[in-house]
Amino acid sequence: MKTSAAPTVASASQKIEARFIRKIEQFRNDEIRLVMRDRVPSHEVACVNWEEYPYAPEVTFRIAHSDDALAVMFEVEEEHIRGLNTESNGAVWEDSCVEFFDEIVRQYATPAEEQTFDNLTRTAQRSIERNDPDFDNILDNMKTKNTIILIRQDWFIVDWYQRSVASPANYIDIGRFNELKKLGNAALANDDIDQLRQILFELLAIKINSDSGDGMFDIANIVKG
Repeated sequence: MKTSAAPTVASASQKIEARFIRKIEQFRNDEIRLVMRDRVPSHEVACVNWEEYPYAPEVTFRIAHSDDALAVMFEVEEEHIRGLNTESNGAVWEDSCVEFFDEIVRQYATPAEEQTFDNLTRTAQRSIERNDPDFDNILDNMKTKNTIILIRQDWFIVDWYQRSVASPANYIDIGRFNELKKLGNAALANDDIDQLRQILFELLAIKINSDSGDGMFDIANIVKG
């Protein structure tokens, strides 16, 4: 992570226009992030309120609205990836990825998968203690492990498919999307989850963004919560 230069206090107020995005309140979190980054300009937050704490992360935000909602997305880049759990054997399990595994995914994991994930958790803890730049890669690996385990579950595939076909605008080939949706609906009607799983993978291959991160958490939390 990089360190930003010391920010300064703006001498005058800056007028910022919120971009209009129709029905943004109906998007999933991962879809909102994608659309905001693609269509909405970022604005710098350059203000330090306390002289005794001169360090400030690099912060930008994007703002958009629909007829019924206001969306604000902050993006933060700082020296310390995570400052809450810096002690040895600290509460790294409070990270959402680990909590998600323990509350939802662990019951479906094999003993070998449980051991692998627990080892990754300890590796992440050591990475935090060293302020290691590899922490992001470790976290991505942990999320991938969650996905691999959940993909074997029928309920997860059904819900992921239904959410995936709910937003046609997310696909680069709308013709192929419509073909796959028709095949997927037929597989769902026939309770052919193996076929539905393959169709889902084909849908993801033509999707503008991937659900390998936070979108997966939203699906499982809603379905199993």
